[in-house]
Amino acid sequence: MKTVRQYISSLLHPSLFKRYLFFFLSDILIIAISLYLSFLLRFDFALDNQKRQLILEALPFFIIIKLSAFGFFKLYRITWRYIGLTDLYNIISAVIVAQSILMVLVLVPKQYPLSFLPPFLGFSRSIFLIDGVISLLLVSGIRISKRVYLELIMKRNKTGNGLRTLIIGAGNTGDMIIRDMSRLDSSGFNPAGLLDDDVNKIGNHIHGVKVLGKIDALKEVISRYGIEAVIIAIPSLNYKLLRTIYNTARKFGVKTIKIIPRIYDFHKPYLNLRNLEDIKTEDLIGRQVVEVDYKEVEGFLEGTRILITGAGGSIGSEITRQVCGFNPERVVLYDIDETALHNMEIDTRRLFPYLRNKLHFIVGNILDEEKVDWIFKEFRPDIVFHSAAYKHVPMMECNPEEAVKVNIFGTYKLADAAVKHGVKRFILIST
Repeated sequence: MKTVRQYISSLLHPSLFKRYLFFFLSDILIIAISLYLSFLLRFDFALDNQKRQLILEALPFFIIIKLSAFGFFKLYRITWRYIGLTDLYNIISAVIVAQSILMVLVLVPKQYPLSFLPPFLGFSRSIFLIDGVISLLLVSGIRISKRVYLELIMKRNKTGNGLRTLIIGAGNTGDMIIRDMSRLDSSGFNPAGLLDDDVNKIGNHIHGVKVLGKIDALKEVISRYGIEAVIIAIPSLNYKLLRTIYNTARKFGVKTIKIIPRIYDFHKPYLNLRNLEDIKTEDLIGRQVVEVDYKEVEGFLEGTRILITGAGGSIGSEITRQVCGFNPERVVLYDIDETALHNMEIDTRRLFPYLRNKLHFIVGNILDEEKVDWIFKEFRPDIVFHSAAYKHVPMMECNPEEAVKVNIFGTYKLADAAVKHGVKRFILIST
């Protein structure tokens, strides 16, 4: 049985539903306050009974129209700690559209099909302008409040906490890393400066953090500023320079050295501190760099219907993460292991919340011809990534009949179904 503390904790724990409900109720209150203040300002704070009655008649229509516009422009899908210029543009658009519709409903003569509306006699045109400005300020203000709190107030309070951190790279990735540090009061990092080989950036500030010099000034900067951690935020950094940075930082006593993932969707802004990795031996030994044409990959995957078999496995799960970063129309994840698929569901819904209604998780066996045929009929995939297979050679040498059944006949049946249903691309992950 839950204690009172546990009940209160679960009640206050953030969730998608609670966020929707909070903004929905807040907007209703804002709409009412905005309309009332508009009348007060327009009529010099002197409202007679007729004006109050007019407010009461108009309020239900203002609430319905504005909430509908806010929903249409996806204002309830905004993650308020990451609100940006696109979200503010949507708020402005929603307010303008709502005010325009309300002007038509209130000011146009009440003839069919608007004859059911009250006459709204004495409703001043300037009310719409005043109400629009107040609504815009309040609606955007409440949505930007958490980001202001995290990036200004919390940042000021936690200044000096965490490891004094030097970020190598003052580009978009470095910008995202610093933003995330300012949002997280428990990140463990305190940005002390940046290094970048672009001379035009030296001396500039990114979110209050100064670009101290070029990368070859690493030794001096570590010594002068007491650097305790280094984060390498350059996606295209070659292994020779990476090795030089790593060895220099180690030589001067820096124990924490992190790097952004080498395989990552860099053209989409979802990189944060949780994505950082420790530098591995293979990062330093000079393997051939794989140049990925992300534009070409995006053209291949964006807006397509994709089926991934073995989606819960080590290879299938990584394919899923990469595919989801390119805004597919639909992704069907098929695996025989329900635990692995469940974990994959949790992971993808956390990383790609905007794909919530586009992801489908199906438990089943690729040898089940009837179910495989149903999947192709139901979801009509354009592309199939087939990674469902046994891969541990010693184990399969002891169970050869299973390896043949799944890896050979399973692949054959899946490929046959793909041909039958007109799949455009079939990618087999070779074992």
